[in-house]
Amino acid sequence: MLQGFAIAMALGLVVTAIIGIVMALRFGRSRRAVLAVLAAGFMLPAALILMSWLA
Repeated sequence: MLQGFAIAMALGLVVTAIIGIVMALRFGRSRRAVLAVLAAGFMLPAALILMSWLA
């Protein structure tokens, strides 16, 4: 029961994030800015994880 609830919450988070990205790309003023922030949001956590593994 609790595992199903956790899966539903994770799925809701992923769907909400995808909808937010689509809305930002469709209705935002600058597609380049949206893509830059999206790339930074991926690269910064990835770099921090990589740095913690190497340290």
